[in-house]
Amino acid sequence: MTESTIKLAQALRISSIKMVNNAKASHIGSALSIVDILAVLYGKILNFDINDEKFSERDRFILSKGHGCVSVYAVLAEVGFFEKDELKTYGKDFSNLMNHISHKIKGVEFSTGALGHGLSFGVGKALNAKINKKK
Repeated sequence: MTESTIKLAQALRISSIKMVNNAKASHIGSALSIVDILAVLYGKILNFDINDEKFSERDRFILSKGHGCVSVYAVLAEVGFFEKDELKTYGKDFSNLMNHISHKIKGVEFSTGALGHGLSFGVGKALNAKINKKK
């Protein structure tokens, strides 16, 4: 990890813990277990455009364990997909930031909840790209 991804990971941990605490929710272990991965992916590797979430050459991140969503919400806010203040609404009534990842959030490809079903979605996206001669 680089200095910038370490700082990003620290910010994600803080945001994730605050969200779960404020919402009186659970699954913090699942969220924290992916923080370093998210920091490296969103900080250095993934190709995305916060102004065009349907950018055809974007990389796709699929969170199959949807209950780890708070760290994904945190990274999406950190990189600019939406305002950080929205994180305060996590788990609240009528919030788009649900307790499992939701495609209603800018930057999220697919809503997940049941463990493992992100794999079949990812394979389908990859096959579609191959058929259409995309990266």
